[in-house]
Formats: sequence, C-alpha cells, structure tokens
Amino acid sequence: VPEPDPDPEPDPDPDPDPTPTGAVYEKITSTDGLLAGSKYLIVYEQEGTDASRTMGEQNDDIRSYAEVTVTNGKVVVGDEDAKSVHAFTLGGTSGAWTLRDANDGTYLSYSGPKNKLYSVVSVAGDNECWDITFSGGNAMIENKAESGRFVSTFCLLHQCTEACRSVP
Repeated sequence: VPEPDPDPEPDPDPDPDPTPTGAVYEKITSTDGLLAGSKYLIVYEQEGTDASRTMGEQNDDIRSYAEVTVTNGKVVVGDEDAKSVHAFTLGGTSGAWTLRDANDGTYLSYSGPKNKLYSVVSVAGDNECWDITFSGGNAMIENKAESGRFVSTFCLLHQCTEACRSVP
C-alpha cells in the first residue's frame, strides 16, 4: 500500500482560487486521464436529462451539490456557477490520490463509520487518500483507509486546455 504524500508534487496553491468561470471540463473514462496537479469535477450524471450534479461546498458531514449540464461529455462553468461548483486538484500518486477542493483548499476525507464525507485542512493519512479506477466509463473513487467505502459512482471531468475548449 503506497504511503500518502503529505506534500504532493506539484504542490497545490496554498491560497486556492474558486473554480474559474468559463472553465471547460471534459469527461475522462480511464486512469490515463488522471494527472497530478490537474483539476477535476466530480459529477453525478443523470442519463437522459440535463440535470447532472457536481460536488459543491462542505456542509457538516456531507457536500452540497450544484446542477450542471453535461453536453457531449463536457461541462462549461458559467459565471453564475463559479462559486457553487467545486473543482478538485488531484494530488498524490496512483492508488493514493488526494482530492483538494479548489475553492476552499480542504481535502476530501472519510473517517467513518457511516456514509459521510468530510473536508480536512491537511493530509494526515489514508483517510484523505483515494484509489480511482474506472468501470463502464465512470470513476470509482474508493477510500484507502476503509476498503469498500466509495465517494460513489461518478464521472470525472478534467479541466481542458485550449485544445478541447470548443463545446457545441
């Protein structure tokens, strides 16, 4: 089991900026799309509707959500969504990824025993580390401290560079 890296490289900005407006995120479907230092949205796609949901701010022991529209595997974060949509900077390494909230600088953490998801200010161990695999094109984000505890089955959308900014 890989040890968590309390100082991930590249080091995330200690004063994170909110999710940028106009940012384009594209769905990834394999571990080839996981790049440390890149930003991702964790999205629950509601097939056949335009009411998909992405993680929002932390509320006690759960996260709120923001509605987004996934079009051809992409999401554009509009001005009205920038504060409610929370992107995550991927840190660590394969098998022990960290997910740092780009809006508030905290890390996703599971400390059990119930289906709760917390945010903490630093990486202290496996509770803040996640194994990310893919099944059927969706991400399976499993906590390293507690095997079988998943964020859920979500799709991951990677923040695009100029090469993929054309969204129909």
